[in-house]
Amino acid sequence: MLTGLLRGRALRDPGGVAVTDGEGSLTWRELRDLSDGVGAVLAERGCAPGDAVGIVLPNVPAFIPAFFGVAAAGCVALPLGPHLSDPEVADALAGCGCRAVVTDAPNAARVGRILEERGGGPVVTVTADPSESGGLLSLAAAAAAGGAAGDRTPSPGGADALYQYSSGSTGVAKLVARTHANCVAEAENFVATTGIGPDDAIMVVVPLFHAHGLGNCLLASACGGARLVILTDAQPFVLHRRRTVELMAREGVTVLPGVPLLFEALAAMPRDEGTGGLEGEAPPSGPGSVTAPLGRLRLAFSAGSPLPGATARAFRDRWGVPLRQLYGCTEAGSVTIDLDADPSPERTGVGRPMRGVEVLAVDEKGEPLPPDAVGRVVIRSPALTRGYVGDPETTARSFRHGGFLTGDLGRVDAQGRLHVVGRVRPFIERAGHKVDPREVEAALLEHPEVREAVVLGVRRRGAGANEVDPATSPGDPTSPGDVGPGTGEAVLKAVVVAAGGLTEDELLRHCRARLAGFKVPSVVEIRDALPRDALGKVARRELT
Repeated sequence: MLTGLLRGRALRDPGGVAVTDGEGSLTWRELRDLSDGVGAVLAERGCAPGDAVGIVLPNVPAFIPAFFGVAAAGCVALPLGPHLSDPEVADALAGCGCRAVVTDAPNAARVGRILEERGGGPVVTVTADPSESGGLLSLAAAAAAGGAAGDRTPSPGGADALYQYSSGSTGVAKLVARTHANCVAEAENFVATTGIGPDDAIMVVVPLFHAHGLGNCLLASACGGARLVILTDAQPFVLHRRRTVELMAREGVTVLPGVPLLFEALAAMPRDEGTGGLEGEAPPSGPGSVTAPLGRLRLAFSAGSPLPGATARAFRDRWGVPLRQLYGCTEAGSVTIDLDADPSPERTGVGRPMRGVEVLAVDEKGEPLPPDAVGRVVIRSPALTRGYVGDPETTARSFRHGGFLTGDLGRVDAQGRLHVVGRVRPFIERAGHKVDPREVEAALLEHPEVREAVVLGVRRRGAGANEVDPATSPGDPTSPGDVGPGTGEAVLKAVVVAAGGLTEDELLRHCRARLAGFKVPSVVEIRDALPRDALGKVARRELT
């Protein structure tokens, strides 16, 4: 079914541009041929329908034919971020029994080493350079292979198409399997709700291997016919925001998915940055602002973590475009979006459900609550996974009441808008990622000299001391914090009790070898003991 989205688009608009990075572009027909070619190469190298195939690629145009190529082979795609550490990549591949990996030249050696250590498997390395050799599959060669392979039998809607790892409602990494029908339903629901079509251009700054980028950029593009505009090498974003604005102006971008930190960086752009001599420069708009060009931007939305009200206001004042909140999860894709003419001033508001999606607040017995009553959030959607792979107990706990019982507390108002007011068990929100403090604590405790470890989220406010951020610190459920531009991202702080002469630098090196960069603590404090309350529990607020 997924390949049907792409092939249908190639039939309707074969010469239309499907994806560009500002330097080169691929048409819908070229993208179809490339995808079929990657699928043919995977089949030649022993990958059979139903096999899991990893995709370890950054945001580059090749990601799109890699994803659809895995689907064309009848295999199941497991997108992974190149930023993950070797142990994290190895665990992810092992968790779903990956038979092969599609990657690029910079990652080929380490991916090959990881596969070899766990029993082997082919590495399909794609490159945009047709002159490359030495085992690399150029996109031109992939297109030729696709043309020679002919049409393959499409996978049925009930077949698995996508594996992703989700922290879900318990914080423990779980493997989510979504079918072709789930992915197509998500794309159709999102496109129908937002009105995305062939006249749109979607700016890709969020990672395509993440549920946000995969669903709201890649799948939305194939379903609606919108052009993808990829910003390569976008991190750290604050150093590339001018290039982003220039590319948006030149390519006529109309849709901008992002995360709060991205929009915070754009809102804080100096008035004289990005305004000089760019094509398509927009006239000033907003309260007293000098607006730099943002293409033909009509829809900007944030996901991944709560959108601070101050960030939304600052972005609108700076650019004259309302900033909206999207709510979703790995298990169901996009769920709600605030498309009101005047987006909700309440920081908890995340809008109405997508077309075809139902959202409820229920009590402990699973009974729907009346408007504005706070309860557990339940999602019912054709895009929803059937459960967690190999984990029937967690599946039974989380998939009840006719849908997915999230870890969020929320209320649905009389107009059908969802308001998320807290977490049953909060995570630490960092740079658009959800960090489970228990995972970081477990990594710290692997060091032989660490006796105890506590990880929490704090924010730097001005020049003063760190303060606990209620939106990011584990504990009782609280409303998302309203943190505006200039306050900085969540700081991951680790407090440990250790023996011997262990240093902060040693602990940080220990963490970097085991965790993705966004999970590595920014601050490490070594103490002789942890403060505790009368019940013996760690007094977390005293650790700030």
